[in-house]
Amino acid sequence: RFRNVTRVQTCALPIFPDVVITTNVKKNLTKRAIYLSITIKENPPLLIDSVAYDGIENISIDFQKELFQNSVLHRGNRLSTNTFNQEVSRVISLFQNFGYPLAGFYKDSSFVSRYLSHNKVSVRLHFVAGKQMRFGETTFQISSPTLDTIENDVVVKQLDFQKNEFYSLEKREESERN
Repeated sequence: RFRNVTRVQTCALPIFPDVVITTNVKKNLTKRAIYLSITIKENPPLLIDSVAYDGIENISIDFQKELFQNSVLHRGNRLSTNTFNQEVSRVISLFQNFGYPLAGFYKDSSFVSRYLSHNKVSVRLHFVAGKQMRFGETTFQISSPTLDTIENDVVVKQLDFQKNEFYSLEKREESERN
């Protein structure tokens, strides 16, 4: 049971670094019970002062425009684990839609720095794009053909991409739905 108290405290610390968690333990020997009273004082949350992205320097201007225009992390907004993770996922998807299917997020070299003077943070996210790739030849295999099986050329027309076009996860998934 005490392990859960530590876990709550650990989860709260990155977003509420000044959180104070106190635990009051009362023992009732007659009832053979332990009663816990946990008090959590959050204090003010961290606010985002700046956001920087490493690993985007050699990526196209269009990529960079979309990266900054649609960011989930905004100056003055509250930092949360949820928005942080949403931004990482969004940037990975963006890489994949610009031809970088092997892009990755480097957690160990990404960080959040806190300014003690005004309780704000600077967020730095490190990504590695990997090699830019293109769609290759697309083949279709029909496992159990029938008399009214769709012809390959009809299926090819439903694809949202063409051979030698830069890879896009979004176009691949849309083509699968078609």
